[in-house]
Amino acid sequence: EIPNSVIYIHDDAFRNTQLSGELYIPDSVISIYPGAFLDTQITEVSIPKNCQYGGAFPPGCNVIIRE
Repeated sequence: EIPNSVIYIHDDAFRNTQLSGELYIPDSVISIYPGAFLDTQITEVSIPKNCQYGGAFPPGCNVIIRE
C-alpha cells in the first residue's frame, strides 16, 4: 500500500520486485517516473487524473484514470 503522504514515485522504485495484481495510487501522487513499476506483474493500476505516469508500468498493464 502506498501511503497518502507520497507525492512522487521515482524511476525504478519498484522495478524487478514481486508486485503483482492490482495497484491503487493515492490522490496525493502527482508523478510516477518512467520505469517505476517495470518488470513487475502488475495487471491493473488506478491513478488520479492529474498524475503523470508515462512509461511507469509494464506493457499490457490496464491503467484506469480516476476522476
